[in-house]
Amino acid sequence: MNSSHRYRPSPIILGKVTLQHENPNGDTLDNLALIFIGVLIGWFWLDSLRAREIATGVCKTLCERRNLQFLDQTVALRRLGVRWPAQGLRFRRVYRFDFSEEGVGRHSGYLVMLGTAVESYSLGLPERPDDA
Repeated sequence: MNSSHRYRPSPIILGKVTLQHENPNGDTLDNLALIFIGVLIGWFWLDSLRAREIATGVCKTLCERRNLQFLDQTVALRRLGVRWPAQGLRFRRVYRFDFSEEGVGRHSGYLVMLGTAVESYSLGLPERPDDA
């Protein structure tokens, strides 16, 4: 037998379907890759939920400090990015929220978070000394 000739298993033919024998190690690596991707997606989803909960609480507090009504009791993700500060890789999220002054009109504000920390915010209103 020629040593350069490699053994190839013959395909199994079932009607019109052909099954080819595969390397079991390749299947294991494929499964591990799928599990890893699934874990990453799950982590990102949970991290996003956590960041959104924190953002909602921060926006509610900001509105209470300024005697504003926090409308809809929620925030909306407007932009998602990645930053690499000194602490390591972090997601930078920009949230938009709506509020009202004395129940009249509807205004939009934004909140920027780096990971789970507030980076900046704006209500689009003049600054007050007690905002700091």
